[in-house]
Amino acid sequence: MTSLAQQQLAEHPRATPTVSVVMPTYNRARTIREALEPLLVDGEALEVIVVDDGSSDQTRAVLRTLADRAPVLRVISVENGGAARAREIGVKSAGGEVVLILDDDVVASTGLVGRHARRHAGRSDLLVVGYMPTVRPAPASRATYATTIYADSYEEHCDEWERDPETILRRLWMGNVSLRTVDALRVGMSSAIVGYHADRDFGIRCAKAGISAVFDRSLLASHRYQRTLRSFCADARSQGATNFDVHAAHEDVLGPFDDHYHRGLGRISRAVITSVGFGPAYVGLSAATSAVVRLAGLIGAQSIEIRGARFLQRIEAQRGFVQRARKRNQLATEPGDQW
Repeated sequence: MTSLAQQQLAEHPRATPTVSVVMPTYNRARTIREALEPLLVDGEALEVIVVDDGSSDQTRAVLRTLADRAPVLRVISVENGGAARAREIGVKSAGGEVVLILDDDVVASTGLVGRHARRHAGRSDLLVVGYMPTVRPAPASRATYATTIYADSYEEHCDEWERDPETILRRLWMGNVSLRTVDALRVGMSSAIVGYHADRDFGIRCAKAGISAVFDRSLLASHRYQRTLRSFCADARSQGATNFDVHAAHEDVLGPFDDHYHRGLGRISRAVITSVGFGPAYVGLSAATSAVVRLAGLIGAQSIEIRGARFLQRIEAQRGFVQRARKRNQLATEPGDQW
């Protein structure tokens, strides 16, 4: 569909717009089928576009098998460049008036596509955020700290969105969102912020472009979120680093960075994090806390495991923030080219 045609559709929206589902994926050979099957039998999607972001496992083979029996599925294979870039590629190839952007570990409920479409009936300049509660582990499960912490944080975000809808775009959480295709292209799905808070960057850019947002719990999907300890720590570092980036890029909206990684900690915990400085001390504190989390998981001490993981998350987020801030300061003080 040409950009002119999309512009005309945005200016004169139909009663119920057509929807293209866009899903970036990376190394999900074991789980991508579960995420796609509800969409392939939905019947209301114009197309389901999966952008394989350079997977190194059997994801591509699984996608080819699914596409052979489901003509609605379109698979685009690209070199690895991150989820935001993959979304951009998918949106640019979409033919629907609305794009529904789902993560590859999110499983849609029956009728999700049509319910998103109806939220856009007669509307433009709107971003719709659906609800995707995390599937929580069974009480007796081991090493569930990452899923539990993520689920609690997500529900806090949802409560905040309902209390103050102005926070939806400032603290956007992607994974189950839709907007007019022309608006997605106008704002641009790819982000200069690579990592955890690329979603927030997109949301703030949407707000600056005059797009409003609503959160709707009836647009239900379930999130199959899992992380190893290593990836949990990597996510936390990315969260800290990109928090710096988002505030640097959008200080006009967010204001100066508030070092919230210390918020809610007891005096001893706060003193420990602030006193270790940077470098080997941070690494040592992270390693020691990781050992506590592992040991607590082995002996089934879940409350200690979760408390230790929350503290570890603060350490790694602060570490990522400090690394990014120091790098930016170093670049800013380096002399430029001499002419």
